[in-house]
Amino acid sequence: MRHILLVEDERAIRTMIEIALEEEEGYRVISASGLDEAEAMLEEERPDLLVLDAVVPGAKVFPKRSGMEFVTFALARDVPVVLMTGFTDLADVLEGVKFPLLRKPFGIDALCDAIGAALARPQENRRRVRDALDYLLHHRAEFAALLERLGELGATIGPGSRRRK
Repeated sequence: MRHILLVEDERAIRTMIEIALEEEEGYRVISASGLDEAEAMLEEERPDLLVLDAVVPGAKVFPKRSGMEFVTFALARDVPVVLMTGFTDLADVLEGVKFPLLRKPFGIDALCDAIGAALARPQENRRRVRDALDYLLHHRAEFAALLERLGELGATIGPGSRRRK
């Protein structure tokens, strides 16, 4: 049975994804509402895949409140990544560099397709993520400004609140 770590601060979305992946697809899902909790789970559980919200508020370890910082943490442990975001600006940038991404709102079929692709080809997934991060690092000023803006938004968004792009 494949093992997925889901990091999503919005309880309703997290629950819907958990149910769909466990009951309909047969995955074992562990979930976290924040990055601090996810860090411990990533170390202890050693999941086959990380499905991560790009902007998760309330992080102590990753103070910018962005899942993007957490991606490198997962890659260092050879865990493939699928990122989710409802922020149009961030999604546009990440899709432009071929980052494995789900735009919110998404359907269960799209989620399962993204997860299936990442699990079927984990080395390709990790290469795509590393290439995307490398590109973003070389265009650091623009991407840092975007992350800073998203970090500010993440600081004002509490769990369960609705996001605006």
